Amino acid sequence: MAATASKDSLQGLLDNSREVGNQLSAQVKNLLRDTTKMGNSIRQYQSMLNVNMTEQEKLNALLSQKKNELNERERTINELQDMIKAQNDKVQNLLSNVKDALLGFSTDELTVREDGLAFGYAQVDETKRIITQVSYVESTDDSNLDSKLVLKIATGTKGHLEAIPAEELVPINVYIGKLKFAGTRIEVVSCKGDVLVPRLTVFYDGAVPEAEMYDSIETRIRDYIMGIDFDAAVYVSRLTDAIRRAKHVTDVHIDGHAVPEQGVFIASHDTDGHIQPPQRIARMAYTASGYLKESSGKDEEDGLPNFREAIILKIENHEI
Repeated sequence: MAATASKDSLQGLLDNSREVGNQLSAQVKNLLRDTTKMGNSIRQYQSMLNVNMTEQEKLNALLSQKKNELNERERTINELQDMIKAQNDKVQNLLSNVKDALLGFSTDELTVREDGLAFGYAQVDETKRIITQVSYVESTDDSNLDSKLVLKIATGTKGHLEAIPAEELVPINVYIGKLKFAGTRIEVVSCKGDVLVPRLTVFYDGAVPEAEMYDSIETRIRDYIMGIDFDAAVYVSRLTDAIRRAKHVTDVHIDGHAVPEQGVFIASHDTDGHIQPPQRIARMAYTASGYLKESSGKDEEDGLPNFREAIILKIENHEI
C-alpha cells in the first residue's frame, strides 16, 4: 500500500512537473515570439529613426542654404539702398545747384569765372532777376530710359505768378546749357497758370447781402492760393475748408445732381499755351504749371467761369 502510494505520489509530481514544464515552454515560446516581434519593432524604429535623421539633416542643410541666400539678399538690398541713397543725394545736390542757378538768372551777360571752371555773374542785380519760383520733376520715356530733369519755373509773387514768355525761355535754356551740369538732361518749362474752377454750392446764414458774401468767399479762395507752395498738391478738402472759414458760411457742398457737374476742377495749359479741358479733382492733384489762377474769361479761357460765376450761393434752410 505504501509503495503504491509512493508511486502515485511520484506520478503526480511527474505529471505536475510536466505541466509546469509545458507551461514554461509555452511562456518561453511566447517570450521568443514577443522578442522576435520586439526585435522587428526595434529594427523598424531604428530604420524610421535613421530615415528621420536623414530628413533632419536635409532640413538642416536646406535651412542653412536659405539662411545663406537670405544673407546674400540682405547684402544685395543694402548695396542697392546705398546706391539709391547716393543717387538721391546726387539728384538733390543737382537740384539745389540748378535751382540756385535759375533763381540767380538775370538779363546780365554770363562771364567765365576766374578759375575757368564755370560761368557766373560778375555782380547780381536784384532788379534784373526774372525767375522767382522753381520746382522739378524727373521724367522718363520708353524711347530714352535715362531720366530727364524737367524744371517748372515762373515769375512774379505768390498769388500773382505768371508764365515766362517763350522768347525769354531761350536765353534761360542757353544759360542752363552753359552751366554744364555733366551727364544730366534738363528741360526748362514755364506754363500759364492752371485755371481753378470751384463749382460748389455754398450755404450761408443770410445775414449779409449776396454780393458781400461772394466777396468774402473770393478772398478766402485767393488766400488759399497764396498759401500754396509752388508746385504743391491741390487738395479739394483744403479748398473747401478755406471757404468754410469765411464769415457767415454754414456749409460747402458738392451737389451730385447739379448741372453743370459740381466739384473742384483744374484746366491746365500745355507748353504751347493751349488750354486743356477742365479735369475734376477726385481728392488731390498737381498742377501742370506749378500754380493756380482765376479764369480771366478771355481768349482760350473764355467759357471758364471765374470764382463768383462757378459758386452757387444758397441761404441755409434748417427745415427738413
